[in-house]
Amino acid sequence: MKVKAFHLKECDSTQKHLQNLLINDSSLYSDPLLVSTDQQTQGVGRRGHQWESQKASLAFSFTLSPNPVFTLTTLEIGILIVEYLEKNFQINLQ
Repeated sequence: MKVKAFHLKECDSTQKHLQNLLINDSSLYSDPLLVSTDQQTQGVGRRGHQWESQKASLAFSFTLSPNPVFTLTTLEIGILIVEYLEKNFQINLQ
């Protein structure tokens, strides 16, 4: 499985950009997809709340396949993100 990643210098919302990618290209459904940006100007948070993004912050949206065992917790997601960044970008987060 290969993650398809898109990085933008600036965008209105990584979530909106991700949704548009999926709407316009059905082949993107086959693998996990990540959209990140240096600056998000109109981010969307949970339940439609506005998400404010500061300079030098980490703004991204991604797709996940369902876990066969229902255990997705905030901690598990955080660990998966750290492992992905270490493996693919040699970034050591602690």
